Amino acid sequence: MLKFFSFCCNINRISEQDLLFALKLLLCSLDYYVKEYEFILYTNFNINDEIILNNTNIKIRNYYDNSTINYYNDIWLNMSFNKINIYKDLYDEFNDNYIWIDLDTIITYDISYLDHIDNFFIEHGGNCIGLKHEIIKNNFYINVNKYIQGSLWKININLYNSLITLHNEVYSKNLKIEYDTQGLFAYYIYYTLNGELDKNNINIYGVNFKNNTINGLGIWSNDENKNKHANINALENMYYENNILKTKYYPDKEIHFFMATFYTLNEIKHSTEFKKLFGYLPIV
Repeated sequence: MLKFFSFCCNINRISEQDLLFALKLLLCSLDYYVKEYEFILYTNFNINDEIILNNTNIKIRNYYDNSTINYYNDIWLNMSFNKINIYKDLYDEFNDNYIWIDLDTIITYDISYLDHIDNFFIEHGGNCIGLKHEIIKNNFYINVNKYIQGSLWKININLYNSLITLHNEVYSKNLKIEYDTQGLFAYYIYYTLNGELDKNNINIYGVNFKNNTINGLGIWSNDENKNKHANINALENMYYENNILKTKYYPDKEIHFFMATFYTLNEIKHSTEFKKLFGYLPIV
């Protein structure tokens, strides 16, 4: 059975209403495609929504920060880095590898196969090779389409130990990895491991794992020189083929995860195009 964890916290960035809408959308998609799953949700406010409370798959806990140091001058980035700390706490509690998932994600395929691997990552994907993504300021960059996303990942305890060791080494040199854990993942995979995925048993969607899929922010554009987020034009290019979500940008690829941001989800969730794609979910 797949086991997920996520945060639903009000830090005066996203409204509680928008957080709960995204959560319900995610849960509806899990109910539709996966059915049997466990979802541990950490929150810092009282959730009274019946759709959430009546879902027997979800367990609600109080959010806490288990960081020894706040590495960023940003509450959102520090909370995001705390994901890896909570992963370790869950591992210690259950001796199992829980999957992190952002609330602003929609499942579009039966992903039960993830129960059989102990790690995976998702890169932006797509054609954007004309832009670089900074990993360590003025130090290390990779192409935007290779950047690892922080919205969905699974690690094992050996990876956790390697990642924390690397982070401590970087911090001791007065360097800072940009963008919390996803920057750490990218630095570990493409710097420490030099991108040698199979040699080091690293699974990256669309590369050496489920290479018939594209799941990151790359689904929103096929432009080599532009990095885009969710938008109506890209929605218009999405369609179902044999009940599998696809995009005309990359018609040979399947989409198993539909990823937006809270801000862009708000821009598209009431559109005709969005309802056409996801009208089968009760919350839409």
